[in-house]
Amino acid sequence: MSITDLSSLSTWVQEQHLDDATLREYRQRFEDSNARMLHVQDFLVPSMAEKLGAFLDKEAQFEPQFGLYSEPDRAVTEDEFASREADDHLFRFSKLVGTAPEFQLSPNALTYIRFRKELGSSEFVAFFERVSGLSLRTEDDFGSHAMGRGDFLLPHDDNSRGRKLAIVAYLTPDWEPS
Repeated sequence: MSITDLSSLSTWVQEQHLDDATLREYRQRFEDSNARMLHVQDFLVPSMAEKLGAFLDKEAQFEPQFGLYSEPDRAVTEDEFASREADDHLFRFSKLVGTAPEFQLSPNALTYIRFRKELGSSEFVAFFERVSGLSLRTEDDFGSHAMGRGDFLLPHDDNSRGRKLAIVAYLTPDWEPS
């Protein structure tokens, strides 16, 4: 597959990530990683990342979610979560549940909707197949989460419902791992 097959991604992905040499490098790094993981910095086009970040930060509506290792297929109530031992706690964060009414047609909200749709496009699937070497299928297992003070996501695998690859995009400007 050549860059021309992936050129439509340049709306979303910075072009330096789309050339054949870079794709081969990413594939090698992915395959060499014991965790089969790849970290790519500055992946999204800055203007798109800014719009997505602004939507999620100021326009989206989130609700707290709680998860347990013993109940991996469902979120639990805050009371159920609090009643369990700490070593059963898997996550606490907020999940996107909608858009504030006054922002439903904002440029940022529309960019988010377009991005969700595009992630399932044949071009994005082809890109991630190129990088991972996996044969992937399009599915809508997409979630947006916000992490606040005290929130966490503990070690887990993403092997659910036949998922072969998980993609995580951090949109916090100047994000620091600490």
